[in-house]
Amino acid sequence: MYSPNPNFGEPLPGGLSNVQTDKAKKRRWQSRSDEEIAEHMDNHLSYRKGWPQLPPLPVSTIRDGARHLVNNAQAVIEKVQNICNAQRIAPLEIFFAYRVPEVQQAGESYHTLVVAVDLRNDPSLYSLIIQIRKHLQEDPKHREIFIEIIDYRAVIDGLASFAIPPSEEHLMSVWKPVFEIVLEEVHRQKEQWLTIEMLYRGLEDDAARCPATVVITSPSAAREIWNDTLLPSIENRIQVLSPSLEIELLCGSSLHVASEAVPPVPDSQMYEQDVPMGSSIRQRDLKKHSGTAGGMVKLSDGKTYALTNHHVVRNDDLDNREYNNHIYYQTLLTAYDVVFTNMSSDSSEPPFLKPGTPAFDPNKHRFACPSNEDNVAFIQDRESDEQLWLSKSERPGSAEFLASSRAELTMARTTDRSFGRVHASSGLRTVKAEKLSSNPTNGKSVAETGKAQFRFLLDWCLLAFDARRSMTNELPMRRQHNTSPHSTLNSGRDCKQWTVMNNPKCHILRDDVHVGKFGRTTGFTYGRINAIPVVINPEVKGGEYKSVSKTYGLTVENCGHCMEVLPHSGSGSTNVVGSGDSGSIVLHAPSGDWLGLLFGETRAKAALFTPIDLVFRDIEKVTGHQVIEPVFNPKW
Repeated sequence: MYSPNPNFGEPLPGGLSNVQTDKAKKRRWQSRSDEEIAEHMDNHLSYRKGWPQLPPLPVSTIRDGARHLVNNAQAVIEKVQNICNAQRIAPLEIFFAYRVPEVQQAGESYHTLVVAVDLRNDPSLYSLIIQIRKHLQEDPKHREIFIEIIDYRAVIDGLASFAIPPSEEHLMSVWKPVFEIVLEEVHRQKEQWLTIEMLYRGLEDDAARCPATVVITSPSAAREIWNDTLLPSIENRIQVLSPSLEIELLCGSSLHVASEAVPPVPDSQMYEQDVPMGSSIRQRDLKKHSGTAGGMVKLSDGKTYALTNHHVVRNDDLDNREYNNHIYYQTLLTAYDVVFTNMSSDSSEPPFLKPGTPAFDPNKHRFACPSNEDNVAFIQDRESDEQLWLSKSERPGSAEFLASSRAELTMARTTDRSFGRVHASSGLRTVKAEKLSSNPTNGKSVAETGKAQFRFLLDWCLLAFDARRSMTNELPMRRQHNTSPHSTLNSGRDCKQWTVMNNPKCHILRDDVHVGKFGRTTGFTYGRINAIPVVINPEVKGGEYKSVSKTYGLTVENCGHCMEVLPHSGSGSTNVVGSGDSGSIVLHAPSGDWLGLLFGETRAKAALFTPIDLVFRDIEKVTGHQVIEPVFNPKW
């Protein structure tokens, strides 16, 4: 599968000149003959075709305002319906929208006529697109509207993604050379990339009916070179290794999922002194910011800390002082002796940040729980409850419900939500280890076996609690909306133990290992660990931070890696992770044991995590104290 590669907007560095781009845009919009329209048609994907070259997937669909820019929009839709009927194609929906990719091109509106159809019988769309285009040309106001004909299943949920189990020996044997081919070709053309995955991917909510696919995510997916040169070259080379393996290109620029997010209605437990696992947290100085306090870690110094991600505590002040200027590190090393210690094998990586590091300003790295967005959402929800019970004052029990709503309103308005401050952090570093690098009887590191080593990303941070706040390793009392038989992480359950992924009860070389997590945004979600690691070269979007790949010192020969979780069901309604879930703990669903620390998401809707044994060993290295709780569980 190829994703489309539009030639539009301001070119990326090394692409077409502005003059060339403007000429190409003018030519495509003036296309009138069948041949001219066909020249600019997008037909790279079996489930998505259109005119001209469409923005790369995934895209956001924004309907507000799109219809108002069309003269007599309903008449246009009815005409398109008639054209479809004449072609014996039955649309499920026809609408106008803005179809906007994550990495936007300057000067593009993405105003699109979307025709959602059932493409399972593979109808010919060539003539349909030409006829719709000619109709739109009749009105000068409509000549720059994109035409997108897409399978309705992709409109609703996007493609489904499923983990590849280790029993798929033919895929397990080729994934590494396939990834090497992709990296070689991409770097030969000096293109940007974010992640490379191998998983089952398709329109069916059934892994057995979805082809094994190499998914490449790139912030430059809109460049012509991908579809003209790169993807054909990659496909030709990997067909020798696995003829059935497909390729998909997605647009993306960030792995992180701690960001501005639509707040869920938080639970009142987040206002208590002892908050549960998965609670909402926020940097006080950022206007919109939500992340997750995954769980509580107790060290041998006798103190307890909340575990989250390092990137959740990052802000412009920290980045400007640390990650953009290594001279600053050297100055601090001189001034504070061993406050910073760089124990990475790659000297290009920044050091970790030990307790007492002056880079963490106590006034600029303080956290609240719940976050501002969630606190506002809670207040609004309880205000609605108050008005509801006031309007039903005659009903039995209304007085009690009204009193309860008002009590929670007072609590949310008056509670000091101060949660904690940064204590220590991994920084953005990596650690080299084999996929199974720990002794399953004690969790300690074992001698190397000679198997492939991976450069796992470290992205953890410990928050020291304020005097009035603390945390328990219990899941919150929250109703589960997931009815899957794998939904075994009961509300209120103790999760006070951790284990390694090669513990026989949750061995990642088995097909039936189920995991779950509770996060700030999506609550309880479940999935399966993909047996094939993800290769990472992170780029962070929009100038929010500088290139993370540069910070990590990642290269084509020395990429980053992590493990990923994909949902049991591939539909979009069962995503494992959402924006604001960063910092959640990946739990072995049957036992509740900690298995990993979630830090990101791919555009294939997989949750990225680092194995918890590597995280805990690094915490002990950075802080100088052992992890006492959660307790290692060797039982199986």
